[in-house]
Amino acid sequence: MGVRIRKHRGEYYIYINYKKVRQAQRIGKDRRQAEKTRLALIRKIASGEFQFKKAPQEIDPENDVTLREYFESFKDTHLRNSVRPSTAESYVDNFKLHILPVLGDLHLSQITPKKISEFIVGLMTKRGKGNNHRKDKPLSKSTIRLQIAYLRKVLNKALKEGRIGSNPASRVGEEYKQAANLHEEINPLTETEIERYLKSAKQEPPQYYYFFALALQAGLRAGESAALNWEEVNLDKKRIHIRRTLTKDGKLGPPKSKK
Repeated sequence: MGVRIRKHRGEYYIYINYKKVRQAQRIGKDRRQAEKTRLALIRKIASGEFQFKKAPQEIDPENDVTLREYFESFKDTHLRNSVRPSTAESYVDNFKLHILPVLGDLHLSQITPKKISEFIVGLMTKRGKGNNHRKDKPLSKSTIRLQIAYLRKVLNKALKEGRIGSNPASRVGEEYKQAANLHEEINPLTETEIERYLKSAKQEPPQYYYFFALALQAGLRAGESAALNWEEVNLDKKRIHIRRTLTKDGKLGPPKSKK
């Protein structure tokens, strides 16, 4: 039985060993507060008044990293080996833009359902770059849903590794139920704009003109157009098979979807 203090990465933790059960509590950066808490716990244990406030769960300071630190590890392992490059890029962009500025400096054990709720409220009132990239527009429900899905996935990985006891990002759909369903308005090129586009493209070398014209007429994504080989083009049947895409880092991969 005992109560001791340990410092890790600039913060103090108190370890409680009581009736063959161990539990750790984070106190913060104040050494005097840590010592005050330790003495109070010792008195409670001695008087028989002490009880664990929740199901005993030890916090290991070595594993209790910040979300920002954990995402770096997640990015270098799971994202690199388990998802498509475009999906990995989407994770990184959304974490950088929306998630890490708010939750990044919290330790994994500090991310509670309340913190997730506050984060969602912030997303619902946020205006700026989202799926519409316009500063005068709120984030759409689909954008907010994406942030929660990505955050839930990362915290699920931490849960499987035993770093946290539960996933605070689970079952929070009701939190953003009232978010706006925004759909970006599509403004296709007019006939005049198409003529101007093709006229400009003809000033480029021939191979580039055909690239621009094909992208326009077939509606291909830029990466799909760049990855095309002649074997995938059947001029007799006027058919193109889209089997690959070229990513921003110059690697070939499967297209976004079967469609």
